Amino acid sequence: MSAPATDLYVFLERNVFETDAAWLDALSTLTALDVPGLAVQVRTKTESPERSQALGREARSVTLDAVPPVLYNGTTEEATSLGYLGVHWPEAVVPLKPEGCDLLRGASVHSPEAALRAKAAGAAFVVAGTIFDAGSKPAPGEGIEKLWQIATVTSLPVLAIGGITPQRVKPCIDAGASGIAVVSYVLKATDMATAVRDLREALDEARPD
Repeated sequence: MSAPATDLYVFLERNVFETDAAWLDALSTLTALDVPGLAVQVRTKTESPERSQALGREARSVTLDAVPPVLYNGTTEEATSLGYLGVHWPEAVVPLKPEGCDLLRGASVHSPEAALRAKAAGAAFVVAGTIFDAGSKPAPGEGIEKLWQIATVTSLPVLAIGGITPQRVKPCIDAGASGIAVVSYVLKATDMATAVRDLREALDEARPD
């Protein structure tokens, strides 16, 4: 199995950090990494609409020279207006049909049906979860079986999310995932760059020749 263009996806959640400055520093660190398959998502879901827009604009300003792709969590219109080159759709805002944009498009899905909708809308990949108990929010894991159900209905790359660690990468790949998406394992690490590289190594080792 060859690695898809994006198979190691870090959700940069604002609410994990105490301050905006710490969040932006983490963003700068992650988007300076030259790690194959890495992509970073700017996510401010818990903020007010006004703050989300302001934070999104500031985050874009510090990622103009980013090495990995940077996607904005929201609608295509929001991502475009803020100048991002990629958008990540929450399941609730996946368009009903392709929107004819040039953005890299990802989508969160929680069912096989949602994965099919995302493909029809033009997503390049989907993020499926929650697989294991999430470390970033009170979301219980729904198990590898759910990941398999989603992966078997779509030809899109499926990235597993929810409690992902290097030790849990191989079970996800064996269940049909093309890669992984993470929050806590990277954002709460003492050394985020090392955490990303550990996940990259686990992904490379997990794939069959």
